[in-house]
Amino acid sequence: MNRNHHFTISAFAEASLLSIKALRLYDELGILPPALIDPDSGYRYYHPDQLGRARLIRQLRQLEMPLAIIRGVLEGSPAEAVAQVQAHWASLQQQMQVARVLVPDVIASLKGENPMSAFHIEIKTTAAQPVLSRTKHVYVDGLDSFIQNSVTELKALAVQQHAVVSGSPFGIFHGQINDESNGPLQVCLPLQAAVPGSDELPAGKLACVTVKGSECDFPNILKAYDAVADWITRHGYQMAGSPREVWHAMERGSEHMSIEWPFND
Repeated sequence: MNRNHHFTISAFAEASLLSIKALRLYDELGILPPALIDPDSGYRYYHPDQLGRARLIRQLRQLEMPLAIIRGVLEGSPAEAVAQVQAHWASLQQQMQVARVLVPDVIASLKGENPMSAFHIEIKTTAAQPVLSRTKHVYVDGLDSFIQNSVTELKALAVQQHAVVSGSPFGIFHGQINDESNGPLQVCLPLQAAVPGSDELPAGKLACVTVKGSECDFPNILKAYDAVADWITRHGYQMAGSPREVWHAMERGSEHMSIEWPFND
């Protein structure tokens, strides 16, 4: 085994600004194996040509890129690698935008302030509501397209069934929807009367709050959900179903929504 012109693992760690622990991990994962391994001692040796790959991995980790995605970047074509880095950067920017919204609220809560107190809660009593609906397990990256496609399909189905639409479409969130949780979400179109294939939501009471514009953006809208939930529990009531998000206007910049939560008194 010719070890001339090779780095020991400690020397390679110093040259690449990676720790020995990280290099051992990257070897185990197969993303940066040593060029040579001494069969007797098990010592790892790295070639100078591997410095470029090591530095790239270091840079990607500094961008908080998961190792699974780094493997894809290293194994893909240049175009694929660039696309993955750009997608990760877009995700980081979105996370920073969320953080910009959340940090002031966290600080306000730590100071004993209540950012939900600004919301006005209204109560409405509803009769049994026939709806056309579509239900699907969906993660956050597919949420908008599922809502838009479902509303379009349901409105077309209402026309085919000669059904009269009685209000704005809405979604019932039967579970959380984010990067790790996929609902499901039931998109509904309310009708004046039942038609073949329609469902019926039970009569009951709803605690409601209206949001507009930037209040509809994530994570701002979570404050509206929290405000409604707080109102229900603060008054000694019990939630009687999953929360609803009513989409009165969905055009970007002129959003108008209501958060409505069934409850029992």
